[in-house]
Amino acid sequence: MTLLKTTSHFSTIVMIWNLSGVLTEILLLGLLFNYTTSSQDKKIPLKLIVKPKGGKQVKSSVTISDIKDSEENVFTNLIIKNKSYGNVTIVRVDMKECLNSKGVDVYVEKVTNNYPDYYLTNYKGDVNLDSQQIKNKKFECDETTCDNGVVIISKEKITKAENLGTGNNAFLLLFTMKELYTLSKIKTIDKFNKLVRCPHKIKWMKADYTLEYKYIESFMDSKSMPDNAKHFLVPAQKTSYSKNIMECGSLYFKGKKVLSIGYNIEYENKEYNKAIIELTTFPAPDCARASPNPSPLVHNKYGIFKYIPIESSFDDVQRIFYSNYREHLFGSVLLLYKYDNVPAVDTKQKEDLEPTCTVIFKEFNVMFNVDLKEKPPLTKPFNINGIERKISVHEIDIASGATTIFVGIGKIECDIIMPKSAYLERNLRTFFKYKYKPFIRRKKYDGSKVTPLVGYKDTRNLKEPSSRMDFSIYGLYQCITIDNTNKDSWPKYAKDPFNYFAILPMNNSVIKEDEIKVNYIHELKGKGKCVVDKDGFGTLKLVVIHINNVKKNYTISDIANLQTSEVKYNSNKSEVIYSGEYENNFLMTCEYETLFSLNFSLEREYKFHASSDKYNVDKEQRIQKPPDNTPVIIASVVAVGFIAIAVVVAFVLLRRRQKKRKRRRLSGKGGIGTTSTKTGTSTSATDVGKSPKDKKKKMFNVQASTSQSEDSTDVGDRDNLRNLIGTKEVVRLTAK
Repeated sequence: MTLLKTTSHFSTIVMIWNLSGVLTEILLLGLLFNYTTSSQDKKIPLKLIVKPKGGKQVKSSVTISDIKDSEENVFTNLIIKNKSYGNVTIVRVDMKECLNSKGVDVYVEKVTNNYPDYYLTNYKGDVNLDSQQIKNKKFECDETTCDNGVVIISKEKITKAENLGTGNNAFLLLFTMKELYTLSKIKTIDKFNKLVRCPHKIKWMKADYTLEYKYIESFMDSKSMPDNAKHFLVPAQKTSYSKNIMECGSLYFKGKKVLSIGYNIEYENKEYNKAIIELTTFPAPDCARASPNPSPLVHNKYGIFKYIPIESSFDDVQRIFYSNYREHLFGSVLLLYKYDNVPAVDTKQKEDLEPTCTVIFKEFNVMFNVDLKEKPPLTKPFNINGIERKISVHEIDIASGATTIFVGIGKIECDIIMPKSAYLERNLRTFFKYKYKPFIRRKKYDGSKVTPLVGYKDTRNLKEPSSRMDFSIYGLYQCITIDNTNKDSWPKYAKDPFNYFAILPMNNSVIKEDEIKVNYIHELKGKGKCVVDKDGFGTLKLVVIHINNVKKNYTISDIANLQTSEVKYNSNKSEVIYSGEYENNFLMTCEYETLFSLNFSLEREYKFHASSDKYNVDKEQRIQKPPDNTPVIIASVVAVGFIAIAVVVAFVLLRRRQKKRKRRRLSGKGGIGTTSTKTGTSTSATDVGKSPKDKKKKMFNVQASTSQSEDSTDVGDRDNLRNLIGTKEVVRLTAK
């Protein structure tokens, strides 16, 4: 009966298990079906057809449903107007097949006929929405607008931004180009640059947290002309020193550049309409004095750009300033465009516009010197290449020992000295800033001639020495300017514009070095030394030894001629070492001369606690005196004591146990002896009259019986005793 119940329960469990398996399969199939359906819904069966702007020839195409779901092709969790469109596909349109065609047009086709004719909605420019059915939809990218950004797919037409969250699906459209996308080629004359269209930073496309358009550095300080223009109107110019291109700006997606747009530039060598005026008597810019075609218009009829050509640029970048023409004029030109003709370019009635004239400022000689930005009060005469100069000197009080003596070194800076005229200074500063960069250069000086210092790298600022013993900072320096090729550069009219300065220690400074202290005098051997060349600034000329108020001088010539046995060169003659006798409070001074008509000295004291005799006595005592083993002896005695105590305790306990065993055995043994005696007596009485042989035999039997009785009585006690003190002790006790 129990077996039947168990079998029934087991069958029920099997049925439930099978049923759960079936339900699980149904659930998994449902999820798989739902996932497949969702995935199919996410796929967008649309093809984008790419053609040149206004053209009919198909250059390329992109099928959205064929784009792989890789990380670079998916924009995760797109949320618009509080609706999540999930992970949407990034559709990239490469513009490389449509170069020099003024832009691209992109048309849309359905891949499958059963796909509904949905509406596609995106931003045209910055604020306007464009919503068209698939068959009528066209995307474009040129200098006016570029349809980068999110495209919403919906059943209904969307005309308001607040309805962008009502779509069924979405994708992200991105126009790309690995190199510069050139709209066309512009032929122009440098310094008579044509006005052309560039994308307007605000109006070109809808910017968001993933998409951004930036002007190049040349246009950073510009603005559109006029303010309500649809495009960014700027003079055509080369924006690369090595390439004939003009880059307007670049599109960035998630901080990475994906598209740059601009023009090919061809400079023509032709005469152009220009007016040359004096910078010092600068009137309002006008073309009335232009040649060969003067214009009677007054200056407020012109849109005026200030253009700094690339040859006047330090960092290989021309610059354009709009309306800011009253400052920074030196080395720049003014491009004047007639306001009445500008709208034709903005509305694309004209591709470009030549200036009415160019205003060029007559070059003249102005003061150009490169010197210290802030000069120290001290100056000294220097003979440099046969010319006596007054040189600014930063003098360092190194003998003071203060930790702040080098604080001013890091603040030394060279700069271009401006003219006394505030007006000219204002106009020259930016020109010089772009064309030249001031640097500090260390020079090699032999007392009369200056030559380049091999291996020295020009710097904008000097570093403070980490120690007052570092003499590499001292010497002669020169303020220079370099151009964008990193070569020395200055205006041709300027003669010898680079000024010098020096960093020097105070004359006859005595710097106390850290003392050397040892335990024994013999340890000072070889410690007293002077370096021959002190960081390329000073050369050793005299060694002075102070012993017991007696001073000994050793000139470098004495040392070189081996006239002294106490002070000698080391093997490579980089140091001079004192090898004579030392006394307590021994003082050694290293005196140096320089090429700057000044001397300095390094002074160091050498001390010891004990003499050589004391050292030798201590050494002998250490050899003769036996070693102090007191700690070892004490430890050994303590250990032996513990062992002795343990042995005594063990012995006492053992003796007590033996005594107890002995008393117990003797008690049992006394009973057995009495019985044996009685038996023996009795036997003797009954055996009277027997022969001696029989008596002897009988006695042997009695003894054997008695011994057997004793053995059987004490067998337990002997075994215990044997276990306690050994077999020999048992035998000894039994014999008793």
